[in-house]
Amino acid sequence: MRSALATAACAVIAALLAGCSTTSQGSSGLPGSAGMTQTAEVLPGAVPHSALALLRMQAEGKLPGPVPIKVLRAELKRFETQSRPHFNLRPDASGVQIWSAMTDAGYVLGSSASGKKINASVDTETQTTPGYYPTGLKVDHSRNLWVANEVGSSNSGGVVQEYAGGKLASAYSVQCPSPAGCNYMYSASFDVAVNSKNVFAALEYMDYEVCNPSCSSYNISGFEYWPNGNPSATPTLLSVGNYCSPVCALGWADVDRSGNLWFTDSGYYDGTHYGYGLSEVTNPTTNPKYTQIEPPGTYSFWGGVYVSNGGKTLNVIDEGARKVYQYALPLSSGGTPFNTLTPCQSGCIPTSGGFNKGDTKIVIGDANDWLDIGDVATNHWKQSKAPEMNSSLLGAAYTPSDK
Repeated sequence: MRSALATAACAVIAALLAGCSTTSQGSSGLPGSAGMTQTAEVLPGAVPHSALALLRMQAEGKLPGPVPIKVLRAELKRFETQSRPHFNLRPDASGVQIWSAMTDAGYVLGSSASGKKINASVDTETQTTPGYYPTGLKVDHSRNLWVANEVGSSNSGGVVQEYAGGKLASAYSVQCPSPAGCNYMYSASFDVAVNSKNVFAALEYMDYEVCNPSCSSYNISGFEYWPNGNPSATPTLLSVGNYCSPVCALGWADVDRSGNLWFTDSGYYDGTHYGYGLSEVTNPTTNPKYTQIEPPGTYSFWGGVYVSNGGKTLNVIDEGARKVYQYALPLSSGGTPFNTLTPCQSGCIPTSGGFNKGDTKIVIGDANDWLDIGDVATNHWKQSKAPEMNSSLLGAAYTPSDK
């Protein structure tokens, strides 16, 4: 289902994040299961040159994936044995209450509140600025839909697409972070964070080489960001560290009311064990400072991050534990959740999602091809799907949302 892409290089100026502070790492008092059976750190020089190569590297654990390896292997098998589905495209979003990202198929579907009827469908791959593998979704206060695509048409970096009324309004493409240009560059993005001032593309990693005239290679995780409404602007690179120092890869993200970035990441704890944690960057566009809030090993697998309740609550999804941990903001290092939502006991893989306007409902895209829809007050959940949902749903969002 994943379409093959061509390679390319590009140039853009960058401002690197200065100064990092980390907390001590440990595994006591952790809300999730810390057991890991796979490694998702980025191997230096692991640069896929086609969509199939990306999926294979993720399935082999050579590159970080948005879902566990067993799911990626199933997606790879489906890719190799099935053709990409085609929908009668209906971009009119007037009847949409839930958006969901059907990742490998390359579509974003707009459904009813029950999730069982598709009222709109968007092909992210055939837009003026194509996006491939839509994952994280956000809906802003204007009901515009923001879609994080793992890669763009150049196969060198991710692209964030903005849709208004179901039609493409703008696209923000991740670019080479060197004014001198890149000999090669590869980056992929799972998620997007948006406020009125900026658009942040969460870079799970960026691997690139600059030759000016001698050659130097870099492997970092972080964000690229643009002024909101100006996709042609030169993006700024905000790095949260070099190869596994302290972050091996960055997962899902959101921005709070103060403009601070929150994100799940991966790294090592106890010297040898690999796991997933939570971090924050305060004042990311003016005076950025990185702080590890929950150390690697806190979560069994990274998942979506979402700020709700008027900026008072941070929600972190643990795909492996099938739980949504709710933290009160502001949150300090080692803080504990005040509540836990449980989409299901077994059989689901809740990946990323968001809340409705009144914060009474939460919807999460599930890697098992359905939506997990929950009532916040009662913690009562149902799994719902439309007949068209025949590929992993790795992102979901209500419209209108609570943003």
